[in-house]
Amino acid sequence: MSYFWKMDTLTRQKEIKKANLSAIGEKVTSFFWDIAPENGFELREGQQDMSFEIMDALIHDQHFAVEAGVGIGKSFGYLVPALLYNKMMQKPVIVATSTIALQEQLWKDIHDVMPLLNLQPEVILAKGQTHYLCHKRANEYLHTKDAVIPKELREGIEKGFEERKQFPAALPQNIWDKVNVQRYGIGTCGFCSKKCVYHNIRFRLRYTAGIILCNQDFLTAHLLQIRREQCGLISRDADLIIVDEAHNLEDKVRNATTKRVSQRMLLSLMKSATNEVKASDRQVLYKETAAAQAAGRAFFNCLQAQIQKQINFAQQDMRYADRYFFDGSRHSLQLLAVLAETIKSVAFSIQLHSNIAYTEQLTTASDELIALGENLEELIEEPEDSLIWLERRGSNAELVYCPKNTRQIINR
Repeated sequence: MSYFWKMDTLTRQKEIKKANLSAIGEKVTSFFWDIAPENGFELREGQQDMSFEIMDALIHDQHFAVEAGVGIGKSFGYLVPALLYNKMMQKPVIVATSTIALQEQLWKDIHDVMPLLNLQPEVILAKGQTHYLCHKRANEYLHTKDAVIPKELREGIEKGFEERKQFPAALPQNIWDKVNVQRYGIGTCGFCSKKCVYHNIRFRLRYTAGIILCNQDFLTAHLLQIRREQCGLISRDADLIIVDEAHNLEDKVRNATTKRVSQRMLLSLMKSATNEVKASDRQVLYKETAAAQAAGRAFFNCLQAQIQKQINFAQQDMRYADRYFFDGSRHSLQLLAVLAETIKSVAFSIQLHSNIAYTEQLTTASDELIALGENLEELIEEPEDSLIWLERRGSNAELVYCPKNTRQIINR
């Protein structure tokens, strides 16, 4: 009896949702026929048709793809139904683009549309970490002996600038790279929960019910985390995703799923993860950390030997080659398996002894270590599903791999 009652309730909920979406359709019509022209916006038939098709897809719970010519006004075409949907469902809506310029244009467009619809959702512009100042790194750099400190950097920090675009273009990029947010430093300094704009944006993304403007790389990383049964980078309540400039998506997904593993990166990540534990408690990690470091040295020495062998025995000069073959031998895979096991082991121990308040913390370095270990295990179990090669950074070897089935990943 209760089963049929539950089914009837679900059916009723779907009917209510469909009716509400149909009501949104009427508001979309009103916007393009009445509100927009009254406020000086040009009436564009293709733009209206696009919005109506989107609403029809939402009503029937379908995916929708549209190819629109330049100048049709596709941003307004999808932002109007997206904003109204967000208001009705009280769930976040994700809009993913391919470039920063498009993200910032959407920021302007959405703030033009919102007052016309009498809506004020939270709107978050989620850019990559290198666009933001890291107060800890900046402070360390400013107090580095003999450091070259351009006036653009010092004056910008004194004025409270937080993003790269706020600083003058004359600020050298190599200097900015010394003070921006770095992947393996996140979550390890006391500024994070108070001053770091990047940290605060990432935190808000987990709990917002508003509109999220991100790039396709960020969306890909979020969906891959969810597929691995991790928390994801954005609130999991989001059930409407708009991909603008979707013809770039395949390249973006391929780039986002290409992983690079070097000994330097691994040591940096382990150091950041270890900092999650109080200094007085770190001695309990020594044995496992030493084992992981030894496994890393053994594996990357093996990769370096492979590169040197190819240089020595190739029929043509390979000293300056961009890529080298990964031999995939039993010995190499065994060393990789030991590395994956040891870094996961030390990461779990770090989390066991960690003093980080996970309810308020972003993805930590120990989380990154675990994810890396799991990725390497997947690589070992099904090496035929990936393209694997070696590269050199200076005198050091780097393992690089990406999945062969990019289109299947996009479909998922």
